[in-house]
Amino acid sequence: MENTSSPQRWNFEDIVVGYETELIPCFFSAEDLDTFTRLSGNYNPLHTDDTFAQQKGYIKRLAHGILLAAKFSYLVGMVIPGRDSLCLSQSVYFHKPIFVNDACTLKGTVISKSDSTRTLEIRTELFNAENILAVSGIAKVKVI
Repeated sequence: MENTSSPQRWNFEDIVVGYETELIPCFFSAEDLDTFTRLSGNYNPLHTDDTFAQQKGYIKRLAHGILLAAKFSYLVGMVIPGRDSLCLSQSVYFHKPIFVNDACTLKGTVISKSDSTRTLEIRTELFNAENILAVSGIAKVKVI
């Protein structure tokens, strides 16, 4: 996963419902999968062994679903709203696998805003190399 060390900073008043981020390129390397395997303790061979994954009908090993969803944390904490955000919840739905070293893209769309609670709902989406929705969800975010 690529890392950017400088989060954007949005003023809550400037965020509008309907705002969409640009498509953000990303990928998950073998090293990313190996690190996540160690951190999570999830050694399922679908994520660690290309041969096993191929025997189960996949082209190569799959990135862990929760590792994929970690990009939603990047989206909220670094892109929109960025620095002054606190994620309150995140739903996650898995539609298609993403494989090790495949290119993918990330996008966020502001779908609601509450001035009274300073919260946003952001549709979070990760697309596979064929631009097909692979992971989606809704982040509820407080701007502090």
